[in-house]
This record gives sequence, C-alpha cells and structure tokens, in this order.
Amino acid sequence: MRNLSKKVVDNKAALRSIGVALTVFGGLSMGGCGIRQTAKVGLEEPSAVPTWNRVKNAAIHAVTDPITLGSAAASAAVFASGTDEAISEWATTHHPVFGSKQGARDWSDWLRAGTIYSYYAGLSGEIAKEVAQNGTSGLLTTGLAGGAVGGVAAGANSYLTSKLKGGTGRLRPDGTDTRSFPSGHSSTASVHATLASRSIGRLGLPAPLTVGLNSGLGLMAAGTAWARVEGECHYLSDVLAGAALGHFFGTFVSDLFLGVGSPARINIRLDPSKENRTVGAGVSVPLSFLN
Repeated sequence: MRNLSKKVVDNKAALRSIGVALTVFGGLSMGGCGIRQTAKVGLEEPSAVPTWNRVKNAAIHAVTDPITLGSAAASAAVFASGTDEAISEWATTHHPVFGSKQGARDWSDWLRAGTIYSYYAGLSGEIAKEVAQNGTSGLLTTGLAGGAVGGVAAGANSYLTSKLKGGTGRLRPDGTDTRSFPSGHSSTASVHATLASRSIGRLGLPAPLTVGLNSGLGLMAAGTAWARVEGECHYLSDVLAGAALGHFFGTFVSDLFLGVGSPARINIRLDPSKENRTVGAGVSVPLSFLN
C-alpha cells in the first residue's frame, strides 16, 4: 500500500495558490444568477464579429454557468482539503466502476471519443435540419458555422490545458510525469459534451428526448473524468478542473458567435456580378451570421 503522506506535488505552493484563488472565486460567484442573467443580454443573436462588450458578457455567462462554477469549486475544495491522495488510493485499490486500472484507462479513451462523436452527430443533425428547411445550402452554412465554433472551442481548450499542465507541474498519481493538473481527457470530454448539448438544444427535439440525450452526454463526460482517477492517471481535483475548463470554453465560444439558443448558421451570399471580387466561377462569398 502506498504511503498516503507522500508528496505528490512538485510545485505545492503554486497549486495551493490556485486552490485558494478558485475557492475565493467560487465563493464570490455563488450568488451569480443575477449576474449571469445580466450577461445574457446581447447574446441572444449570432455575431460573426463580436464586440468587446459581447466578449465580456459571453465570458461572464460562461464563468457563472453552474457546471463551470460547480466543477471549479469542487476541484478547489478537494485540493484544499488534502483528500486527493486518499481518494486516489481508494479508487485505484477498489476500482468500483471500471474493475481494473487498465479497464479504467481504456474506458477513459472510449468515453472521451464518445463525446467527440456526439459533437459531430449533433452538428450533422443541425445540418440535416437546415437542409430540410432551406435546401442544400445548409450543408455549407451550418457546417461552416458549427465546425468553426467547435474548432475554436476545442483548440482553445487544448491550448490552455497544455499550458496549465506545464505551468503547475503536478506529479501524476502513478509518478509517470508532472502533467497531472488539469486533466486533458476530462477537459476534452467536457468541451465536446457541451458543444454537443448546444447542438441538441438547437434541434427542437421533444423535451424528454433532449433531457435523455443531455443526460447521456453528462454521463460520458463524468465517466471519462472518473476513469482517469481509477486509472491512476489523475487526482480528483485534476479531473474536476478539467471539466470546468472544457465547459467554460464550450459555453463561451458558442455564446460568443452563435448566441444563446440560436441556430448554428451563417449566410453565404453568392454574387456573380463583375463589381464584386469573385471566387471560382465568378462567385463572391461574403460571410455573416444570420439572426
């Protein structure tokens, strides 16, 4: 049995500062429902070129989202309480969900992939709906909008996750390297589950089906996170922080460009006139988000 008192953090002071900051931030933001509603103003419609005020409102709306706040606060609480190692010891000894370390690691990959495929499935559903309503132009308009938003959100999430891993230098539970905080699997699953959930919300499906699909997405993201703990790849605070990070970027980028609850669609105006710059066979393609 491992010694539960062993030191698992190389840069303990830096990580403790992160924990304190998250705790203070969470405490200040717990009453943020009113702030969130205020920030939502101006995000109702899509925008191809967001103003700074819209960027601010989208950031506040994403930060004060209950999932973002809850995951960040839980991560801070677990870290500050010093229970990370004990939880890791119990999870990797008993394997209550996935049965073994290797099983947990395999499932973390499969579940993460499930959230990514779900994002593509949701985007495909939006494209199909747009094509049914507006013809084949929906293949391009909705595909470009949803694909661009998803790419920006996933890319930003991956970049910051990697930077935080290098900056915090937390040793993994199995001692393999110092890139434990935050969990990349968890943040990736979270950002794609969030994007997929937004797509589902725009499809106009019956409420019970929407709830069921969103529950499935939540289970896949949560399963990915816990599997990393059982697989001795991360501590619980690592995966909770990853979940907060991924949900933030999925919400922020979606709100910033597509708006809250608006269809993922851009308008492509084809103008073959000689007065316009042309692409291909005399076609100009100015892009702008529709209401």
